[in-house]
Amino acid sequence: MHSLMKVEVMEILFNLACFDEVRDRLLINTTLLNYITAHLQVSNNEDDINLQIIMFLGRVCSISNASTISEVGLVENLCALFLDRRDDVDIALQSLYAMYCFLAYDCTRNALLQQFEKIVHYIVELSQVITSLLLPFKRPLQEVEETKESLQSE
Repeated sequence: MHSLMKVEVMEILFNLACFDEVRDRLLINTTLLNYITAHLQVSNNEDDINLQIIMFLGRVCSISNASTISEVGLVENLCALFLDRRDDVDIALQSLYAMYCFLAYDCTRNALLQQFEKIVHYIVELSQVITSLLLPFKRPLQEVEETKESLQSE
């Protein structure tokens, strides 16, 4: 299947996954899980597809399929890809969101915590970079808040 078509299909599945009954069946009753497991690999250089898969995993993770996500090794694959693609901000941020979603369920949380030592340094590093990028906006926001307060006191 052409790479662009794969991306489009994953986007469609991502949008369908907002419906609970569809979301719960997407991974359990299809071969989609095999496809995702095969493609969410460090060796896969198709970052657009990886990004769509990561976004999809964040959306579909639920109590009914968290154990399946954990059992097939998708948590480990996601963490490995997160570390490998450090320079890709989109993959890094979507991976963090998917990891956040994984924390809600015991089996995915346990699998994620097993990877914690590997990823914690990069998460801290990433938060420092984001903080440094936001610092220039701190002063203008303070001025807006001060202006707002002075207008309210009048």
